[in-house]
Amino acid sequence: MQLTLLNGYPDLIGRRQAFVGYGNGPSNYTAGADDPVVIPGFERYIDAIAGGVISTDGTTVAIAHPSGHGARQTWNLQYYVASSMAQASGNLSAKVFQVGGWCGEY
Repeated sequence: MQLTLLNGYPDLIGRRQAFVGYGNGPSNYTAGADDPVVIPGFERYIDAIAGGVISTDGTTVAIAHPSGHGARQTWNLQYYVASSMAQASGNLSAKVFQVGGWCGEY
């Protein structure tokens, strides 16, 4: 998911940055697949994403997970149907998610 950052983000917190942005789900999602989270900017990496988020229409949940542990991991989203928490699949491009977390620069 390519995020569009909200005005004022990223915002500096000491030597780290907080970010909040929104993006659409993938157009052809296979259940259980990873959708990488990408924030705009030169050489930014994500430290953590704050919790799971629900789509603006309330029907789909996106849960973030890192590719491993330690610094400079990639972060991915997986999607679930909100009413059953079954894995979602298909065209999720109409689903909009607002995501926040912490990032840094190389």
